[in-house]
Parts: sequence; structure tokens; C-alpha cells
Amino acid sequence: MDRVECFRPDKRLSAEHAAINEDYEEPIFDRGHIAPDRDLRDDLTDQLNSYVLSNIAPKYDRFNSGIWSELEKLGRDWAEAHETVYVTSGALFDFEYRDNRDEDEKAARMGSRHQTARVAIASDFYKVFMRRCGNQWCSIAFVLEHHNGPGGGDITRRLQKAIKPLACIEGPAEITFYPELDRAEIRESLDGSGWGLASGNASNGSRKSSCTND
Repeated sequence: MDRVECFRPDKRLSAEHAAINEDYEEPIFDRGHIAPDRDLRDDLTDQLNSYVLSNIAPKYDRFNSGIWSELEKLGRDWAEAHETVYVTSGALFDFEYRDNRDEDEKAARMGSRHQTARVAIASDFYKVFMRRCGNQWCSIAFVLEHHNGPGGGDITRRLQKAIKPLACIEGPAEITFYPELDRAEIRESLDGSGWGLASGNASNGSRKSSCTND
């Protein structure tokens, strides 16, 4: 189905915590999906619900239409190749890169033409992909720095550099991925192997174990 445009507040949230369309009436940021519209177009209700503003974050245009869009496309390719892929997406607020979430009062806020500054701007966005691989679960996780600079360079190489261990996301996100699973059951790819992103560089795995971006 075609893209729909029905951005609206999340009625499940209080007025204090729910973003409204007027918050996004400014010239810099896209209303960027967390769970993407294009992933949900086989079900109109799911697609419409992806426009609730609790599923939206302010994203710089070059980021949203650039490397983030490419990672979304890659996820759809993996879903076609492996039939079932579980995807978790979210925003990080860790501008000081202390591997834990910044305090709310320190968060940068998106201004609007209505003189409001309510919606926080993320330092990074992440995606975690999980699928069955034999008797194990296989995962790969990405942390993409949120900025509006030109991307440049090979997209595959840029995504390889963004691969991070799950633990690097769990701290600043204040979330534990797959708590019902023994972490030993999950085979994390730190060099893109098993997902068609391996660089062929034997040192990649250890270098990517760092939580900081190169």
C-alpha cells in the first residue's frame, strides 16, 4: 500500500508526556519513524498506528533519508531471506557517551514555531535484529550517531563501523534485550558475519567490541 500521512498524538499518554503535531512545526527535523511505515504496509491498521507520535522522533533529514533508511531497507531484505526477523529500534540520549542515559533536564529539545521545546533530540538511534540460526539465536546490533552531516563513503562500510554489542545499547537505553533468553543462547555478530556484512578483516570483531564509535 502507499504511504499514509496521519501523524497524531498518542491518546494513551497524558497531555504532559504526549507530543503533538505543533511540536514538529519547525524547519530542521523530519518526523522520523522508529518502527517504519514501509515495514507495516501489509496491514492498514498497523501502518496507520506507525504514525502515532510516540513512534516518531525528530531526525535530521540527511540521517533519516540516508543511513537510517538504508538500514531499514537492509532489515526488509533480511526478512525476505530468513522469513522471520525480529527488529527492535529506539533512540539513545547519551551525548556525554558515559554509557548511561543523560538526565532528562540535560536533554536538548526541539524548538517549534509555537515557542515550545518539548520533544527531546536523540544523540543516536539503534536497531537490533534477531533471527533463528539452527539451535541458536543470531543477532546483530547497530548504533548510528544522529547528525546532519553528509554521509559520504560506502554505505556497507559505514554500517560495518556501526555494529555494536548489545551491552553497548542496554546501558544508555536502560533496557535489557530478550530477558527471557540466556545470553549464551545468542550469537552476536560483531563483524557482520552471518548477515552478509562481513568485511573480511579479522581484527574487526575486537575493534567493534568498543562501545564508542570510531
